Amino acid sequence: FFVPSAEKILRGSSGIKDTIHWERIARAYQRNVRYAYELYNKRFITDQLNNIDLMPFELRITEINLETVAHQLELKTTGLLNEFRQIREQAYTCITLGSLRELALLKEKVDKYKRHADLSHEAILEVLAHNEDMIGMYLTDNRKRDIADHTQVELLLEACTKEMAEVRRSISDLS
Repeated sequence: FFVPSAEKILRGSSGIKDTIHWERIARAYQRNVRYAYELYNKRFITDQLNNIDLMPFELRITEINLETVAHQLELKTTGLLNEFRQIREQAYTCITLGSLRELALLKEKVDKYKRHADLSHEAILEVLAHNEDMIGMYLTDNRKRDIADHTQVELLLEACTKEMAEVRRSISDLS
């Protein structure tokens, strides 16, 4: 879900491996966009034209984006858990240098995705901590808002914080 840093891109060698790597990133990106599109349509597009949603468009998109991040981290956590169970079952029969190496690599993956979840959670908490930032999230609403008039954003971010905290807990259970 997360795009590699510029350092990784510049350090990597060119060739077939890079092509395969970027194709995998492109497919993951397409899956994420498709998931967000389907979620948006399911949640906000209805057959009834008289259904008026009072939540501004930018908040709906923010909700979908944050939910997509949480969903992708949950999927990755499930994948890592399945991988761990498989390695553990193999290690029960015979502990080898190979199984220990696989466990070490899996630990690196878990740590990486734990960092992603922590960063996502901290970013949401950072916005929640500043009323001015929450007011700034209203882009299409053409009215002046009081500094305390950010109830919708606050509720949305608090719900996302709870969801991200659950993802962090499940990732922490793996490590």
